[in-house]
Amino acid sequence: MAKRALPVLPDGFGDDKLPSRTFSHSQYSLYKNCPKAYEFKYVLKQASPSKPAMLRGVLFHSAVEHVLRKRMNGEAVTLQEAHEVIEQELQLGGVEVDWRDSTPDATKSAARQSYTVYHQKGLCGIHPIAVEHLFTTWVGDVPVLGYMDVIHQAPGDPAQVVVDLKTSKSAWSDRDIRLSTQLTLYALAHGTQYVQIDNVVTRASGYDFQRKTDTRDVGQMRVLTEDIGEVAHLIRTGIFPRAAIDHWMCSKDWCSFWDRCRGKKY
Repeated sequence: MAKRALPVLPDGFGDDKLPSRTFSHSQYSLYKNCPKAYEFKYVLKQASPSKPAMLRGVLFHSAVEHVLRKRMNGEAVTLQEAHEVIEQELQLGGVEVDWRDSTPDATKSAARQSYTVYHQKGLCGIHPIAVEHLFTTWVGDVPVLGYMDVIHQAPGDPAQVVVDLKTSKSAWSDRDIRLSTQLTLYALAHGTQYVQIDNVVTRASGYDFQRKTDTRDVGQMRVLTEDIGEVAHLIRTGIFPRAAIDHWMCSKDWCSFWDRCRGKKY
């Protein structure tokens, strides 16, 4: 896959006590699920193969990014052109994938179907003013960096909405979007209360599109700021316990580090 260029960080933005000097929502989420997996990935720098579902998401995002950047320039993009972007991204390679029961062709087909649904049902309602928007912000004493998929602003509406793109096997509930720490972080970083999820639901019975909007208030942002601070403190202190043995992530199917941890053959 094409790699992002490393961002130019503001002077003084960083923390030498954090493994990557900056923090991100993906780091935060991984530590919350399994601190030991965080240690493997970010402290010990141990590589792990990607999963087909993750690759499908990357290919889908690449197509959407291409189309929305063209739209920002006033250019229309055909469905075929978007599918060609997926093909080109897959051919670039550069990512080790644990295929298991899947194949590159199956993953490409799933990405194409996901984008097709988005093209038909989601694209018409998006007015992008920024795509893959880099942000750097201090959340308490933690330097946080990330990329927002889309900033949307409808014509004539002063409100800017942070939009996150997802592909998942089930639709998001109202509770899911209300509790999404990723959307809360994006709202905090962009200085808006408006958030949105654009989700292609990839059920075995067929693909569908879901769009849900929500808001964030200062209380939610304060709670997240406190929690990110607590997680960063544990990382700086070197505390990396394993996830609970009944946690969904603690299995060979979900954890890339299973064979080096609880699945290790002694």
